[in-house]
Amino acid sequence: MKQKLTEDLKLQISLFDVEDEEDQEQFKVYWMLLNYDVKKKIQNAYYRALVNQAVERKYSMINHEHNGVAYIELDPREILDNINVIVNYIDLKEGE
Repeated sequence: MKQKLTEDLKLQISLFDVEDEEDQEQFKVYWMLLNYDVKKKIQNAYYRALVNQAVERKYSMINHEHNGVAYIELDPREILDNINVIVNYIDLKEGE
């Protein structure tokens, strides 16, 4: 998983460039740190792939509460197992 600090001091991470076990572990950490909007785009891509039967659900959903609001999100292993399919369903303009 490539990481780069750009000239304008922004951190660039190739989040979907997962090649080995170390990358998988890094992905799980980054997944926990992603903000809601970024996770939502990735999860929506997963659901589009699921509806199109391009992926199959293997893991339970993760339920948690933050500031009194209940959230349901995918297990990061679900994303990792289907990462090559999910990238084809991501809509970068969604939610703008």
